[in-house]
Amino acid sequence: MTQPSISRQVSFMSDSSIVACLDALTFSRVAPKFGGARDEKMDILMHILSLQKAGGGIEMDERLLEFLHLQPNQLHDMAELIQASMPVDKVLLLSIALLLSILELHFRDVPEMWRTMVRKSRDWLDDVIKKSDPRIRGKKLVIWVKEFVDSSVSI
Repeated sequence: MTQPSISRQVSFMSDSSIVACLDALTFSRVAPKFGGARDEKMDILMHILSLQKAGGGIEMDERLLEFLHLQPNQLHDMAELIQASMPVDKVLLLSIALLLSILELHFRDVPEMWRTMVRKSRDWLDDVIKKSDPRIRGKKLVIWVKEFVDSSVSI
């Protein structure tokens, strides 16, 4: 049975550069890394990548919020807990930190599929962290987010 290319799986994505980038990879090359839950896990990965903006930044949508078992107001409430030494869009900051953490923790076996695509978001997050030292309940944001993803997100 011939397996479809990843670009066909993400044909719903509006950013043609994402589709072009993914066209080089095929399911046969990455599928063994996912095991039996390949389709569901691949759908989650492709959805996260579809949220990446061309200029950088990843914003949560309702589907990802459901996946995280959060309501939109809960994301905003969590973001309001962020304390930073300079003004920053807390919802965007938390969204990017959460989604990058999900990629790093749950898709670490296929970094070639996502790492270059989220580089601008990673660079922005690293810059904000360096300049503003964001924290939630006294914990560094990155540590709090990793603990949240590790305990609340299962793929």
